[in-house]
Amino acid sequence: MRRATHSKYLRFIEELHSRARRSRWKIFYDEEADSLYWTKEPFPSRDKLAKVAKEIFFFLNRKGTVNGLMIQPFRSNFVAHNKEVLGAAKMFTRKEEGGILTIPDERKSVADSLLVALTATIKKDIYQDIAESDYSLADLESFLTSSVKVRSVR
Repeated sequence: MRRATHSKYLRFIEELHSRARRSRWKIFYDEEADSLYWTKEPFPSRDKLAKVAKEIFFFLNRKGTVNGLMIQPFRSNFVAHNKEVLGAAKMFTRKEEGGILTIPDERKSVADSLLVALTATIKKDIYQDIAESDYSLADLESFLTSSVKVRSVR
């Protein structure tokens, strides 16, 4: 049973793009915070943020399900070090309520191929950070599992 709990995060990382599509995640960019959100809604307040790589965080609900991710800083660091996603960074031109930028509907078909590239880069960064650090994939899984159990007091 313990093994199944831990492997869900690795499966999620590997299936990130398809899971995001099935869950109907949208992609948002906050210029002021230089943060990219790939979630159902920007700033999911009930979820806990868990850092999985230098600039990548998962939003975890109380059951440990990943409900989205955040990349911060996005343009000033993530894109600067991952030129293959520069096109994705330039897609955010439609301003929404609260100053959040989204991808205009007329560019959604092009955006999907850029999301595939973004997904590959996110996976690469997670695995690269693990390889360069003093922790393993099992350590990351244990951290994510324990992050769900520790709730901040509101």
